[in-house]
Amino acid sequence: MRMTLSAKFALRGWKSLPYALVDITTGESYFITSKTFNAIIDATSQDTAYLQESEVISCLIRENILIEEDRELFDYQKYKQYSSRYIKNAHWAVTNLCNYKCKHCFISAPTTTRKGLDTGSCKMIIDKLEEFGIYNLSITGGEPFIRKDIIEIMQYAKSKGILLTGIFTNGSLLTKKHINAMLAIGLRPTFYISFDGWETHDWLRGVKGAREKAMEAIALLKKNHLPVHLTYMILKKSLKLILQDLDSLAMLGVDKIRFGLMSSTGEWSKSGEAHNVSFKEVLEHIVKILPEIIERKYPFSIDVAGIIMIEQYASKFRIPMDKGRIDDELLNKIPCCTCARNSLYINPTGCLTGCEILGELEGEHYPNIITADADSLFCMSHGYSKLANRSLGDLFQVNRDCQTCQYVTVCRGGCRANAYFHSGNINGVDNNACTFFKGGYYEQILQLMEALKVCRCE
Repeated sequence: MRMTLSAKFALRGWKSLPYALVDITTGESYFITSKTFNAIIDATSQDTAYLQESEVISCLIRENILIEEDRELFDYQKYKQYSSRYIKNAHWAVTNLCNYKCKHCFISAPTTTRKGLDTGSCKMIIDKLEEFGIYNLSITGGEPFIRKDIIEIMQYAKSKGILLTGIFTNGSLLTKKHINAMLAIGLRPTFYISFDGWETHDWLRGVKGAREKAMEAIALLKKNHLPVHLTYMILKKSLKLILQDLDSLAMLGVDKIRFGLMSSTGEWSKSGEAHNVSFKEVLEHIVKILPEIIERKYPFSIDVAGIIMIEQYASKFRIPMDKGRIDDELLNKIPCCTCARNSLYINPTGCLTGCEILGELEGEHYPNIITADADSLFCMSHGYSKLANRSLGDLFQVNRDCQTCQYVTVCRGGCRANAYFHSGNINGVDNNACTFFKGGYYEQILQLMEALKVCRCE
């Protein structure tokens, strides 16, 4: 009997993580031991009747990783090891340009004079993603659909085996033609549509009729059975309207609503402070309305600014700020910024900054992905790598407040972008995390959800 690898899996490896199975339909990587890797090689290169007794082989068969089929591995399935370290995904701003005038745009798209990249340069970026073994890609802007070549860029990524997982868009330029073209080449990304409340969306986006355009885009996407998440930025005015807006959105068929807080960057730093709502105000209000949110069992998942994530129909919840308790001996192995460590943020000119909100910090150099190789990308001489490679142990050497905090093994120092905007110091304290844990909101939410009989995700 001949065994082979299921067609949806490919054998891959990266620096320090040499053995993995990549599911090419989802972009997920499953890291395996050398014993499992060798068992797969043995099973796919010879008659395996005598190998059936192997516990490893039996497990691979049960999981449908190995299947009975008389063929060799397809070329794309054969083992390939990348010289770079493992990076789960890339988040790419494909343009500076936008047809809206959003008051909170962190790249200042309404007033930018920075020229974006042409089609050829965009394809060079995709070639680099392939070279580094990055299988998941999400795109943002500016407004991605302002590019006339956006489908060509998506199609090129698909041809390189890179899975387009998400598109962040205001929805106003999205057409049936775009959707048909994506479906024709097998792309079904999640669409993240900007929607900031029935009463505040047009004002924040700077364009009259923006709300109606968002609704039209949602209807078009759902008609084509594509996943839709809404991104809702909380303002002082809209905070008290969250329940009202959730009720109104319940009939749209969206899959998730992600509430976010403003950052004092880009356009918002110029005139947004009067409309800001503090993290503590959001906490107080969410705790107040949480029982009603649970009672109403909305047909979509809800993520409230990282405070709490509630699954569809209030079936389960989790608290993103609780990153899981760790032992002290792991401090030097865990990154202080998992976003920068696990993903690349590529700005519209091709620079890698590690975080779309932080952007390019003054005094730091940032590499351009088009000219970077694996060695230069991950050396410690530039701003991206300093953020991506810094461990919790490194952070706590210069941040005694976090090091001595009782919640340090749970929040792990919080978010570096929050720390920078609060203190001007990327190694500083994340005031939001401190407010959440030290202010007692963490325990309060846990007790409330227990009383409401909602199970916590493991």
